[in-house]
Amino acid sequence: MSGWMYWIIPVAVLTAIGLVTWRVWPVLMGRARSGDSAADRLDRWNRHLVPLMGRMLEGKLLVARGQRFVSKADGAEHSMATWSLEPSLLPDVDFVALARPGTADHPAPEVLGLIEAGDLRGLLGGSISDQTMFGHRAWVHVWPADIDLDRVVARLTPVDTFRAQHGAATEAEAPAG
Repeated sequence: MSGWMYWIIPVAVLTAIGLVTWRVWPVLMGRARSGDSAADRLDRWNRHLVPLMGRMLEGKLLVARGQRFVSKADGAEHSMATWSLEPSLLPDVDFVALARPGTADHPAPEVLGLIEAGDLRGLLGGSISDQTMFGHRAWVHVWPADIDLDRVVARLTPVDTFRAQHGAATEAEAPAG
């Protein structure tokens, strides 16, 4: 065998290992562990799993990022995600900000109000299902055709009221990242 043949097998093996590691890395780093705090779980979800699942689902199902905030009302840390009424996968959070989807003219969703995640699941009945993904509990939110949006919006806490109750920062005051 000539000298270059001895390099083909190691290079092929390292390339294969690199490709497998590149595909598995987000799952390994994003997996929720039993000792993780809620903040660590949400960070792992946002950093590693949202980009991976967004690519895998190819826009058929949106994947929401979660946010954390400390409530001035009770001093506890809470989590929240925004759902724009389109089929979405949301992490297990305390509150959901319900929003109208953006339009071509205004791509940012218009937040209608906030509600506790458990209350929203109860209100929408069987249209929301849970599953465990890589150690994270996640919820698939699908807007049911027979639910009246105005009736649901009437049950929401207005954004300004929510901010006043919890002392949550406005978008202008929220830290970047």
